[in-house]
Amino acid sequence: MNRWPFMPGNSRHAVGICFEGDGVHWVEVDWPRRQIPRVTSQGVCDRSSLNGRKDWNALWRQSGVRARRTGLALNEQSVIRLRVPLPLGLRQREKWFLLEQSLQAQLPWPLADTAWDCQIGGRPVPGEPGGMDFDDQDGSHAESEWVNVVATPKTELRNSRQWCARAGLRLIRLEPLAQARARAARWQHLWSEMGSDPDFAAMGSDPDFAQRNSGSDPIPTPPSPTPPSSPPTTAMQVALGLALGTVQS
Repeated sequence: MNRWPFMPGNSRHAVGICFEGDGVHWVEVDWPRRQIPRVTSQGVCDRSSLNGRKDWNALWRQSGVRARRTGLALNEQSVIRLRVPLPLGLRQREKWFLLEQSLQAQLPWPLADTAWDCQIGGRPVPGEPGGMDFDDQDGSHAESEWVNVVATPKTELRNSRQWCARAGLRLIRLEPLAQARARAARWQHLWSEMGSDPDFAAMGSDPDFAQRNSGSDPIPTPPSPTPPSSPPTTAMQVALGLALGTVQS
């Protein structure tokens, strides 16, 4: 039984990948047992210059990327977000039935062709952000619990899996871009509070970083915190958030 991170000797690593135009941005994260996660590799390349799995494997090898477990971001234009009210006191089976009925009525494509996930948000509370929806001013859903749904066509999932297979990777996590970016911001704040900031931006501007992380030499611990020369790009932040989410999946 895998009880990581409590079993001795366990360590996980994963890579997050974000597409921006023709660029492929990646960040690899390693999470040793009983330690905080750390960034071990990052970079960007032009995907049009890499034609097959052999080229991708050569790139990962030269960049020192060991992880094959991968997280990708969903294009926001392909994502639909819904808030579905459900009556309180329902059994689990009844909740799923009513939720699926509501989704089938609201989605622009069949539910069978949809990849979706949800989170029950609890009862709406007036005055709290996201608590009372703007269309609930009459209190018609006061005795309801809200379910937040994220949905996308299954073709997005298939395309992501196929791309990972061509790149020699294994898709583990697929999530909206904004969700990954928010996770990266939370972790960067936590690293800063713990005095263990991996200086993500500074590593990106360090010309020796790629050289230190190439070849067969052990991957070093990221340098001690220094004021970053420039903030990380949005694509790199998304890739970081994806890697952190995937390493916990």
